[in-house]
Amino acid sequence: MALCLAGVADCLAHLGDPRKAARIFGAAETVRDSIGGRLDQHERADYEGSLAYTRSLLSEADFAEAWEEGRSLSHEQAVALGLLGMG
Repeated sequence: MALCLAGVADCLAHLGDPRKAARIFGAAETVRDSIGGRLDQHERADYEGSLAYTRSLLSEADFAEAWEEGRSLSHEQAVALGLLGMG
C-alpha cells in the first residue's frame, strides 16, 4: 500500500499538484513505518528521487506542513486521499 501511495504522489507532483503529493508521501511513510516496511535499493532510489522532485516544487514550509498532514492520516484516510488524488 505504501508503494502504491508513493506512486500516486509521484504522479500528482508531475501533474502539478505538489501539495497533495507531499501529503500522500507523508501518508505513505506512516503506512510503511506502521508495518515495518523497508524499501529495497531500487525502490529507495525511485522513492527518494520522486520525493526530491516534489520537495523542489514547494517551499520548505509548505512541504513540511503537507508532509505532517499526511503523516497524521489513518490508513483508511491515506487510501481515500490516494484514490481521490487520481480521480
